[in-house]
Amino acid sequence: MGRWGLIGRLIQFPYDPMVKCYERLEVWEAAHQLVLLTYRVTKTFPREELYGLTSQARRAAFAVAANIAEGSVKKGRESSGAIST
Repeated sequence: MGRWGLIGRLIQFPYDPMVKCYERLEVWEAAHQLVLLTYRVTKTFPREELYGLTSQARRAAFAVAANIAEGSVKKGRESSGAIST
């Protein structure tokens, strides 16, 4: 896929208004894989990090996928380039 991978491919193609379901978006699938990987990796973190670094990493990974899903269903608004978290 080259240096930029999935992101580089997505930049080349315009937004497809026919895509209604966020789960069909390649970028959402990549974000979902990030969530699964993050949970798998943070499982190995020390127990004392459960409410610190582990929690922060998991929430951040989940937020990526959640923001993509949220942005894909917003209708009738001009995109300002920022998605609320």
